[in-house]
Amino acid sequence: MPKRAGRTKEKWAIICPRCESRVIYYRNKTRDFVCRRCGAIFKPEITKR
Repeated sequence: MPKRAGRTKEKWAIICPRCESRVIYYRNKTRDFVCRRCGAIFKPEITKR
């Protein structure tokens, strides 16, 4: 089993629009998502509550 750096699984099944990575974390302060792989900041179209 490879080591995982930090939390990779989140509540939302969101894919990064730039690199199509699923390793994404949510920033509460700005209410947007940040990709851990490429660093893209984006707002999702659909979020599950």
